[in-house]
Amino acid sequence: MFRNWSSDAKEAELFSEHLKTLNYQRIGIIYEETDYAKGLKDSLTQDILADASTTNKKEVYAEGFASGATDVRSQLAKLQADNVDIVFISPQTVTTGEIVIKQMIELNFKPKILLVNDNITKSDTLLKKYFTFLQGAYGADYKIENTKAVEDFKAKYARRFGVDCNQVNICIAQYDAIKLIADSLRSTQKYNYSASKIQEYLKSVNYQGVSGNISFDNNNDRANTDYTLLRIDGGMATAIT
Repeated sequence: MFRNWSSDAKEAELFSEHLKTLNYQRIGIIYEETDYAKGLKDSLTQDILADASTTNKKEVYAEGFASGATDVRSQLAKLQADNVDIVFISPQTVTTGEIVIKQMIELNFKPKILLVNDNITKSDTLLKKYFTFLQGAYGADYKIENTKAVEDFKAKYARRFGVDCNQVNICIAQYDAIKLIADSLRSTQKYNYSASKIQEYLKSVNYQGVSGNISFDNNNDRANTDYTLLRIDGGMATAIT
């Protein structure tokens, strides 16, 4: 398995580093029970508790909900009763992210600091529809440098499909992944597309894609990638690091 993306653990680590600069003791996490959304919750919890000490005690309160749930008020009410300083919203999709946001507004639950995962920071719809609630929230995303190749790709995508790609980093990462698979197959054709030969090829690849140079680290994650911390202001998520 190879992943043409930055590890989600880096997103949690970035949040954890930012939280060190803030004065808080109690963090609440509302998360969807999926590998991605729960994985972020687990990584962030681990990072926060690892940084805590007897003189700087941190408490984490986490509430999960099943995919398909339309009512998370009871989970939110528990976090509200726990009097948390910070809430991290970790949904699997934009749809579930909106459910959480709407019901936090209905409960008049606005913590001092709000963190959101990249499903929310990527959604222009949510950022604009709930710009008042999300004002000042922090998020993170895997950012791709805006080069001429990226601009050309976006124009080509719009011509082909008649709409803009609203999640550019995902569109480009998948495009590069397909191109890289095709390249690996061409390179291993003489070996009858042997799986082991494809693995060997990818482990040593140095591929120039639309998203930049692609190679893989010892965990077969894309090398030399990081998440960027974002702040939501006026319905837009802007990089601050």
